[in-house]
Amino acid sequence: MIKKFGFTLAEVLITLGIIGVVAAMTIPTLMQKTNDAEIKASFKKIISVVNQGISMNYALDGVDFSNISSGGNPGDTQGTSWYGFLYNRLNVVGSKADDLGQAVFFSDGSSIIIPASGATKDGGCAKEGDCYVVIDVNGEKGPNAFTTSTDALKDRYTIYAYKRQFSPSSEESDAGNYILKN
Repeated sequence: MIKKFGFTLAEVLITLGIIGVVAAMTIPTLMQKTNDAEIKASFKKIISVVNQGISMNYALDGVDFSNISSGGNPGDTQGTSWYGFLYNRLNVVGSKADDLGQAVFFSDGSSIIIPASGATKDGGCAKEGDCYVVIDVNGEKGPNAFTTSTDALKDRYTIYAYKRQFSPSSEESDAGNYILKN
């Protein structure tokens, strides 16, 4: 008599069932961690790119956010307005009206939204809290919601601009600060 080595059908089905249960429990967590890592990386990148643009704008034209004006247009070659700064110093691929104001899109898919009101106070952005924009780390791709806590990262953040700096709120509870520190 020949003895056969192998697994019975029942053993194989039980093993596959266990693997399926473990996968069903772990895959959502892995997907969320992957999405959070993508948002964090995009957030850090856009902050870095804009800060480099600010430094370049100041080095070439002597203009920083303390004397920037609101609005403007892409033809602003001195970078003295929000639009001039963005179009002259960053890789802008388009713009369109957004529910918050005017959105300017970059080649990596991210965008900066210049609010319809309040982006720049009279006299420029001389001190922290004077001027703000909204960054959307993935542009038009959803969820297009503001991050309100560090527990659930979304894709939109309010960022403050003043002098030669572009950064999240200085409040410890701000999700942007959480991302930059972690």
